Amino acid sequence: MTAFHESPATLDRNRNVWWCRLILEELRAGGLTHVVLCPGGRSSAMAMALSCDPVISTLVHTDERSAAFVALGLAKALRRPVAVCTTSGSAVANLVPAVLEAYHTNLPVILLTCDRPRSTRGSGAPQTADHAGLCGSSVQLSVDLDEPGTEASAVRTLRKQLAEIRRQSQWGPVHLNIPLRGVFTSLDKDVDWHGGPAAGEEGPEDVATHDAHPGVEAELPSWFPNRLGLRGLIVAASDSALSADQAGRLADVTGFPLLADAASGYRRPQCSWNLVTQADVMTSDPSFRAAPVEIIIRLGLAPVSHALHRYMGNQSCPTLKIEARNSTSDFLSQNFFSVRPSEAALEAVAGRFQQGDKKWLHFWQEGDARLRQRIESHLSNAAWSECLAAQMICNAPGYDFLHLANSMSVRHGNIFCTGSNQSQRIFANRGVNGIDGTLGTFFGELLGTGARGLLLVGDLTFLHDLPALEAVKHVGLNGTICLMDNSGGALFDLLGCESIPDYERFMRNPQSVDFSAISRAFGINTYECGDRTELAAALKQCATSSGLQLIHLRIPAHTLKSDVLGLFAACFTLS
Repeated sequence: MTAFHESPATLDRNRNVWWCRLILEELRAGGLTHVVLCPGGRSSAMAMALSCDPVISTLVHTDERSAAFVALGLAKALRRPVAVCTTSGSAVANLVPAVLEAYHTNLPVILLTCDRPRSTRGSGAPQTADHAGLCGSSVQLSVDLDEPGTEASAVRTLRKQLAEIRRQSQWGPVHLNIPLRGVFTSLDKDVDWHGGPAAGEEGPEDVATHDAHPGVEAELPSWFPNRLGLRGLIVAASDSALSADQAGRLADVTGFPLLADAASGYRRPQCSWNLVTQADVMTSDPSFRAAPVEIIIRLGLAPVSHALHRYMGNQSCPTLKIEARNSTSDFLSQNFFSVRPSEAALEAVAGRFQQGDKKWLHFWQEGDARLRQRIESHLSNAAWSECLAAQMICNAPGYDFLHLANSMSVRHGNIFCTGSNQSQRIFANRGVNGIDGTLGTFFGELLGTGARGLLLVGDLTFLHDLPALEAVKHVGLNGTICLMDNSGGALFDLLGCESIPDYERFMRNPQSVDFSAISRAFGINTYECGDRTELAAALKQCATSSGLQLIHLRIPAHTLKSDVLGLFAACFTLS
């Protein structure tokens, strides 16, 4: 990332550049420090404004889709607004996948879409599209700015619009469309331009201090159970609105088991002695018949496990959802109440549900400990397999954070990322995101944390985001990509899709790509691993190596199903 400091007098070559500097000044006041820039003729004025900004660090990335996911990863890592800037036309449409993920996980990603003049809309002009409505309901707020103007009234209007963007961007994605004049680029010369007033003449618009989550309800409905000794569950997935300390205190006060997904942020370090990490396995057992749950407290999005979905969906008890944005429906419960997080709300919840059933808590804790021991025992003697490789990766020492790609990787991580006193952030895209943008998100996390990261990703997911590998040009990135190459979409082997005629071609989609050659093309060092010893050595070497590394894991095709069935059999058939 770079920030060049040229003088404003040099840079304000036309109204567009001056206007863009006003915009950046206002966004800086809202905490913006990082922008991912996709170069183009229409975004050239914003590029010039960024080049002299004294605060903002700018990352340049060619592909808009990957760039938006880099911004997403930065927002995850920094926990503050990050912007992605594009040129006009179809470039904006490439932002939508990452924007959808940001919306459903409440990530503050700001879209700066540099547009052609309003007069060209609907005229058939090249590289012109309707930016303003393109992201639709996937953003918290969309503002189509006026074209640059130096009048005091124009500046006041701009600042008021941007102040609203600042307010909204604290808790979700927002879209700022910026029409800029110019025939060829937004740096075309203005014949009547002699410089405008200083960008900071008036200063940023004041933004009233307010609760980022207004309307917090501290009173719970009377139809919730209200007695000691309840059999309750706290279920935490990704995007939990509670800190690890808050979640831990809630679990300790209520005495409820805390069923926390790997990406919840509650496993490393372990936030409570009530932590349960094997709920995915425990609720997969057909013979699992616990006493009915009396209250479920949900933190964040839906958990990973479909078995846990079924288990929760079969409960008739009420569900309390603590979430940043109140939901109006939930596929796991028809009987729920949603509250936004605040200390008052947490005190109300803790007061209502304190001192849960101790036998119930022991049942979950004992089952969790037994399953963890059986999995460890099974894999300690297992032949080379995908589950063994995943377990080794999820518990490899020397890495500051771990990113679990969607599809099979996050399911592996949910089982094999055990609780620990060691600190390690675990990331995942679990909003509405499929396999899109994983590499870009990982690189954004590397840039945002400045730490050493480890990515567990499948072969199709890796191929889906190859343009993101452009990020290897940035110095100071220390990350390792563990590529699980099981010859296509092996997850479908577990989902009952094999009855489709020509299943291999229509669903599994096996690849014959030379991943080592791809890595070499981008200057990434590669380790080829086909057994336990080679993987252990590669993980140890990469934990101290500079730059980006790829560990290519060669997994025999069509072995995942028997591998998983063998693991589950070991969990449930031992005495």
